[in-house]
Amino acid sequence: MSRGSGMKLTSKEDCGSQIVEFALVLPLMMVILVGIFDFGEAFNTKQKLHLAARETVRYTSNVNSADLTQGVNAASISAARQLMYQQLRTLRLNTCGLDTAAPNYQNYVWTYTTSSGCPGTLVLVIERPVPVDSNGRTLLGSRVTITYPFQWRFNSVVTLIMPKSQYPGPVFTLTSRAFMMDL
Repeated sequence: MSRGSGMKLTSKEDCGSQIVEFALVLPLMMVILVGIFDFGEAFNTKQKLHLAARETVRYTSNVNSADLTQGVNAASISAARQLMYQQLRTLRLNTCGLDTAAPNYQNYVWTYTTSSGCPGTLVLVIERPVPVDSNGRTLLGSRVTITYPFQWRFNSVVTLIMPKSQYPGPVFTLTSRAFMMDL
């Protein structure tokens, strides 16, 4: 090429500096990329939990409430817990041992707490009946709340950048609540 064409030929120094710049920027790009995937996975998990809570509350609002006075032994509540467990399995979420969790019962509120095989604690709360005031009338409904531990995958990038790192990655909880009037 001629000197007057405006084109610059790259030298070996330019090529070397580009490699160094890429090596410096690559970890930051990896962190951003994994952050995008983590946020997407958290959003997807939140949607799955909401779907599971809606299906479970739909069941509880349609089932007979005659056995609720049996407290811990209420078959309809045990069936609702089993339905939530099946929903989590179907949606490919960690069930955290929900299938074997025993309820803590108090005043028509059943609370299942478990952390078996989870990075945190899963809590399922089934409330039945829940009184709601509607234009001076008291109506009854059901409420299901699930609190689910979600672990960021960010720690995998940290260990790529610093192989001897012991960073476990943060765990935070996603909560979904569903309510439906009893039929």
